[in-house]
Amino acid sequence: MKNIVILISGRGSNMEAIVRAGLPAKVAAVISNRPDAPGLKFAAQSGIPARVVDEREFSSRGAFDAALEAAIEGHSPDLVALAGFMRILGGDFARHYSGRMVNIHPSLLPAFPGLHTHRRALREGVKSVVKGGGLILNTAFPRALLPLSSVITAFMRFVPTILVYLPFHVIAGLPFRLQMLWVIPIIALLTVLSAGLAMFVAAAQVYFRDLSSFLPYFLRVWLYVSPVLYYASEVPERYKWLLDINPLARLLTAWSNVLAGHAPSWGSLAIGAAWAFALFAAGALFFISREREFAVRL
Repeated sequence: MKNIVILISGRGSNMEAIVRAGLPAKVAAVISNRPDAPGLKFAAQSGIPARVVDEREFSSRGAFDAALEAAIEGHSPDLVALAGFMRILGGDFARHYSGRMVNIHPSLLPAFPGLHTHRRALREGVKSVVKGGGLILNTAFPRALLPLSSVITAFMRFVPTILVYLPFHVIAGLPFRLQMLWVIPIIALLTVLSAGLAMFVAAAQVYFRDLSSFLPYFLRVWLYVSPVLYYASEVPERYKWLLDINPLARLLTAWSNVLAGHAPSWGSLAIGAAWAFALFAAGALFFISREREFAVRL
């Protein structure tokens, strides 16, 4: 059985998913660069050795990398998974684990480094109209191209990061199933949903300039109440309706099912698709109805 050493920096949601997935591999250790990382508690409760290599105790990147490598090697790793490990590692470290290291990073690298990929993509779309004020004043073109191009570009950069998952899938000995192809329509629906929301808030920001400051907090709360910190299957039956009224919930549930090797339910896809196309239509209608006023208000 292969040994996996997982590196984390925060709550370790990706690490938890790996542990609960029942892979034909052993999670030999969980190591964090931050002593207050909540994921360490989950690892300890799961009977997995948890260790801290505190980045603040080292004066250079090289010294930290050497200490981290020593901690990892103590567990004879076949694979090192950087599951939300928010620190840049040096070239020597990367070369040492070449072919044995996977970075599971929720980011549209290199354009959107950090957490919450969809939130950052949407924020870029929101700023597109105000930032493109000069273009709007001097050029005749469909204004909706501004938020749409921002969202499409962000998701096109996100798609290649799916390849990051494939080496881990192979090393873990998991089969490739036709169900994995469901990621294609799910990503498409997420793109449609984000585009609709981007058009709506991009137009609204022309009238309410503080919207861009409020939006990150709203999106953060929205993601936290969606099936990101929990599994949809854990929601009691009497509260399932809360998932149905959350536009993201059913699509995220379908995504989780596909990565676990199961086909998403038709119900989740239908509800997710209905929300995606409804929000796209509403966003487009609102944007088109207001775009004539953009030049005056900008």
